[in-house]
Amino acid sequence: LCLRASALNDIDSPGNVRNWTGGYSKGTSVITLDAVTNLKVGAILMLDQVNDSTTDDGQIWVCKVAGTCCTECATPGRSSGGSRSQVQATRVMAINGNQVTVSPSILWPNFGESGRSPQAWYSSGPALSGVGIEDLSISTEAVRGRGGSVFMANVIDSWMKNVRVIHCQNKCVWLYQTVGVTVADSYFYDKAGSDSSQEGSESYGVNAYLSSMWLAQNNIFHHITSPTMCESGVGGVIGYNYSFDDFYNLSNPDWAQGSQYVHGTCGYLLFEGNHGFGMIQDNVHGQSYFMTAFRNRWEGWESGKSLQTVPVHIYASNRYANILGNVLGTKGYHTKYESYPGSGTDCDTSIFALGFGGNCGSGTMANKADVRASAMRWGNYDVVTNGTRFLASEVPAQDPNFPNAVPSTTALPASLYLSGKPAWFSSTVPFPAVGPD
Repeated sequence: LCLRASALNDIDSPGNVRNWTGGYSKGTSVITLDAVTNLKVGAILMLDQVNDSTTDDGQIWVCKVAGTCCTECATPGRSSGGSRSQVQATRVMAINGNQVTVSPSILWPNFGESGRSPQAWYSSGPALSGVGIEDLSISTEAVRGRGGSVFMANVIDSWMKNVRVIHCQNKCVWLYQTVGVTVADSYFYDKAGSDSSQEGSESYGVNAYLSSMWLAQNNIFHHITSPTMCESGVGGVIGYNYSFDDFYNLSNPDWAQGSQYVHGTCGYLLFEGNHGFGMIQDNVHGQSYFMTAFRNRWEGWESGKSLQTVPVHIYASNRYANILGNVLGTKGYHTKYESYPGSGTDCDTSIFALGFGGNCGSGTMANKADVRASAMRWGNYDVVTNGTRFLASEVPAQDPNFPNAVPSTTALPASLYLSGKPAWFSSTVPFPAVGPD
């Protein structure tokens, strides 16, 4: 099932490319381009800039050199070798001369840095908008290419609700250059095709690719490799999804996959209220920043899994994570609170793995101690220490770039994005259902 605009573009054929000459600050909603030829209100405007050098500056480091800053470095990026990996998709709300009003406003705090040559690119027509997919079942019985069972390209403000997708085609739902798309109240099961060794490894659930401000809420994922996945983009909420029996492939039956997965240059995602295996921020395709995990139940184990069985696994060069009010681990399996470079063995039975260059220490990438130092952990319960931790030592109050003061209270809000108990929440379960309170 395909939703797409009539005028398309992508990183290989960007269409109209303009220099972005002003309006870089985080929160800015009016930017300046050197020209606006063919740009229309209602279009998706893609914003990017040249990657950083191979020297880690200890801040937001967007680098794409295999073996130096990522293992495979296949993050989607425009220009030669994908050299523009840091992207934000926005809607064009108004055009006044060469000034363009965009929504969402600028999210990345490092756009416009010296020497980064920020640019904007867009198709010559408006995006598809206001389209809903509701109340049907989709079954893909054979693998056909690398698309999605539901594919949305150059789409804004659209949705999918109460849909069942079984035998997912590579991705169950592929959000490609989208802004403000919701996937809710739906059920996803298994992958398409025979159980060969690799067909399961990319059986992603809801997959965001060059997309912004997406919402995946109140869905069930069963026998899916990575239920919610960000490969590129900034801004989104992954809330109150349930996943189980995460499946990688038959060649690696003991290999665990995170239910909430960050797999490229992504920023500012909120994971709230999810129940599943755990969160992974890897460094296979790039680095991610400013992830927030709030009130999730991440077990970090299920029967048959013994590798990567970590509820919160943040690889080297992924910085500034906020891990707040979660319930983590499985009693009787997890025996160590945290693993990080220099902490010894037993990573696979740890609650946290922070800063390794590879899978629990192994890999071609250098380890990074600042992953742990820049992470904020507050109000989490874990089965190893058997208590809720409110420790000043786990708050990055002295971080040189993005410090966070030690909170003055142990009280946590019920939600970071919902105003109250939603109608779709169980009437017999208290809201919030997970947390130190």
